[in-house]
Amino acid sequence: MLQNHKGQWRARLQFKIGNERSAVLGPCRIDPASAEHDLRVMQRAKQESSLSGRAAFEAVSAVAAELRKSSAKHLVGDGGPGEDSFTPPSQQAEVEALARMVSKAMENGNRKGALDALMALLRHPASLDDGIVDGRTLLAEAVRWNCHDVVDALLEHGANPNALCSSGLTPLHMASMSGKLHLMHALVAWGADPNIPDAAGLTPLRRAILTAPVAAVAGARELLLSVGARETAVARQEMAARLAADKNDLFYLVRFRGDGVAPPASGVAAHCA
Repeated sequence: MLQNHKGQWRARLQFKIGNERSAVLGPCRIDPASAEHDLRVMQRAKQESSLSGRAAFEAVSAVAAELRKSSAKHLVGDGGPGEDSFTPPSQQAEVEALARMVSKAMENGNRKGALDALMALLRHPASLDDGIVDGRTLLAEAVRWNCHDVVDALLEHGANPNALCSSGLTPLHMASMSGKLHLMHALVAWGADPNIPDAAGLTPLRRAILTAPVAAVAGARELLLSVGARETAVARQEMAARLAADKNDLFYLVRFRGDGVAPPASGVAAHCA
């Protein structure tokens, strides 16, 4: 199917993985014909894979990621942000200043200012995945300040959702730690890997279990499991201890203890209501 948001079109292909539903999104396009072409490419990848469930989802996700990379390079033109981008020394100071402007605007809650500064930065051949704000990528910085508009813009322009900050954290680690479910959804839709360990060896799932707010921990766990996060015995023990200590949703705790994989969605809905 195609979806339209704020005048931009995007291919969307849905999958059922176990009892969960997930979707793979193509790049944003200004015309429906281009999005329709993306959808056909993604559907063909699904058919040719001869796979089902998680394996088909991953195969189509890889194709969609290549489409988004190609789209990002086209949007910014030759020399724009991309995997091989290089910032000339003569422009490095200006790029760093613009990055700080984006960060400061987000810190102040000025989303329009942040987007304006980001658009100015995108006109330079700077890599969006360089840690140019105190060792953090711009995507991680946008997650830090809970700025969904900037997160979306960065992902649509080719920012790598798995790029590490100097601290060893990915943007998904940061969103999971603080239970920012809306940002977690955006990151995994663009290919964030839920199984990358940080410098301490912790995955986004374990970070969510250990530090996410009470109201978000169950929803964060459910989301990460639905996109392939591996839950170890240690993680399950930590989750059980967290739920028992919080004592805020005994109904969810009972369901969790009786299920070896993930609690029913109804338990999560009750937890997050």
